[in-house]
Amino acid sequence: MQVFDQNHFNLVVIEIFIFIVVLVLGIFKDSPAFQLPAAASFTIFLTIFVMLAGAFEYWFGNWAATFALILFLIINHLTGTGFFFQAL
Repeated sequence: MQVFDQNHFNLVVIEIFIFIVVLVLGIFKDSPAFQLPAAASFTIFLTIFVMLAGAFEYWFGNWAATFALILFLIINHLTGTGFFFQAL
């Protein structure tokens, strides 16, 4: 169990690092040194998707697929109603 906890902690540190890298790349996207090719951006996107899938599986167990589908349907409905595009 101690090895599992250590690996889980290491994974959390890596996930936080990847998230920070994505934020930094987004902030400095106009600088040529921070621009990534499309394949690298897609790889980082898939990494984030796998991290979210792992988090759903860890938190919700066998209900992960059901919860992900419900969350997708809710976000899809909110997008269709213009919830995310309201002017402030």
